[in-house]
Amino acid sequence: MATPIMAETLTFSLVGVDAHTKGFNIAQQLADNLGDRCNQDISLKSMPAKRADKLLEAGDLDGAWSRVIGLEKRVKNIHRIIEPIANHPYIAYSVKTDIKTAGWESLQSYKVSYQRGWTVIANHLAADHPALSALQNAKAAIRFLQAGRADVFISIPYIMDDLLESEEFTGNQIIANQPPIDFLDLYNYLHTRHKALEQPMQQCILDMKLDGSYDRIRQTTDIRTYR
Repeated sequence: MATPIMAETLTFSLVGVDAHTKGFNIAQQLADNLGDRCNQDISLKSMPAKRADKLLEAGDLDGAWSRVIGLEKRVKNIHRIIEPIANHPYIAYSVKTDIKTAGWESLQSYKVSYQRGWTVIANHLAADHPALSALQNAKAAIRFLQAGRADVFISIPYIMDDLLESEEFTGNQIIANQPPIDFLDLYNYLHTRHKALEQPMQQCILDMKLDGSYDRIRQTTDIRTYR
């Protein structure tokens, strides 16, 4: 039997997750599985949000992997795949041990830092928060916390677990405060030139979840589960 011919490789941005980390590797494994089901090669590239959005709008990328709902309101020429590709707990990380988290409103009295380009955090807090700092990446945010320049850094275990267990941050004393501030669905987006792939990819994501492949791939790392 002839082997199906794969289409050209689709390149998706992956924002906020450094290459060569467990988080990136698991995302690429999910992309590989999704691509196999849809007869597409999918390659993820780590990059800052601003650059990713600019390249996607211009058509220099084929899609965006694991972004918040609403990206289509500020980036032209894209379609959102309706089935979420991920659901992550948003956690307030801190050095201080007396942080109390109970939703976004509970952060108003703290100096809050977050990763630049994570608009979902800015959208929840920026309008009336007195002390909000956007940092270049999670490593910079950890150092910012350790220097006492912020009370909390808002991020997700998908990124932070691997980083906090690295040799670079051994003995960091960073706390993942519970409960999570929120659980948010994240979605894949396609450039409009790939609109024909929207429905097939949505079905393939559903199939990954239904047959257990999605969970099995996520369990190939020791990223902790919060829900």
